[in-house]
Amino acid sequence: MFPFEGAKATEAEARRFYTLFNAQSDLAFITGPGGHGNLRPILPQILAFFAAHLHPDTVYAKNLPPITDPFTQPPNKPGARPAFPPPPPVSLVQVTPTGQLSSSYSNIATVFTLNQARAATITTPHPKTLAALQQAIREVTHAETHPGSKPPLNSPNPGPDADHIRHRLLLHSEQGIDLAVEFFRPTSPGKHPEILVLRDDLDQPDESPARAADLQRFHDLAVEGTAVFVVCPRPSPPGTEETKAPILGPFYLTGLRSQLVGKTLLGMRVDDVLHAIDFAADGYTVDPSKITAEASGNLSLVLLHAAVLDPRLKHITLSNILPSYRSLIATPLPVDAPQNILPGVLRHYDIPDLIRALGARVTVTTP
Repeated sequence: MFPFEGAKATEAEARRFYTLFNAQSDLAFITGPGGHGNLRPILPQILAFFAAHLHPDTVYAKNLPPITDPFTQPPNKPGARPAFPPPPPVSLVQVTPTGQLSSSYSNIATVFTLNQARAATITTPHPKTLAALQQAIREVTHAETHPGSKPPLNSPNPGPDADHIRHRLLLHSEQGIDLAVEFFRPTSPGKHPEILVLRDDLDQPDESPARAADLQRFHDLAVEGTAVFVVCPRPSPPGTEETKAPILGPFYLTGLRSQLVGKTLLGMRVDDVLHAIDFAADGYTVDPSKITAEASGNLSLVLLHAAVLDPRLKHITLSNILPSYRSLIATPLPVDAPQNILPGVLRHYDIPDLIRALGARVTVTTP
């Protein structure tokens, strides 16, 4: 239905079907100025359609203008705006005491309660082997990268510090996808252990308190002989996503669009992590047998999936991770959940299955 050209194409297709049944008068395509949700200019036409087809009110409907663009300028009056008809009577548009089903009646079904009821009928199989769980992850997340793939290319992103420990790169995860990366390289010779860190704040000023603390810790680790590879999975960096509503978080529309092309945002981020491991393991600085990783919040779920798929991650540390997908269903309005959504996941596995599969390879702090 979006963009607007898609709406027009959909209406044309629908009208062809309606015409086959001589029902074309039952279909109206009402358009007006403004962005999505700007209903005031076209409200009279919408209500006229409802009044005529759903709840006849001949007096009100008869006095409404025809279903046309309400901002068409009247003849011989350039620039004049049309007069809006009076609002409809309450009896026409409010058919419950409050105007809302959920606040007018008890035991009303909502999307939340319907999801809960449906989830109660689903028995999660809990894969018994690592291979079965890995296969389930790929089916659900649509992650495509396999450990040991060809290392991705990279390009410098200017800004190494004075002692050449901190380096900024752009990692070319796949065509058109560049990941913001910071590499804190030890200055001592030889291969070093590495910590892979997932972050989504690489675009923040170095002077911000949380960022400054991170930079100091990573610098100190490098001085002590541990390489630190900080990766911001896609979108990298975040911040330009079209937002639907604050409670849904910035990735609601991004997540929906990924589903339209047979992907999931979480799965694409898993691909980014596996590419980052390929890059680090192929260099001359990192000992590929000593790679660990850490993540927090939404990115901890990305890292958990990646670790089940990639045995090169010897240990991961997760904080503030979602305890289970069933807990997400039990929350009426989970804030910022869309970036974690995996359609159909409970038909295959749940988060505790991933943690159990890793055993001693995972430490969960502050669930």
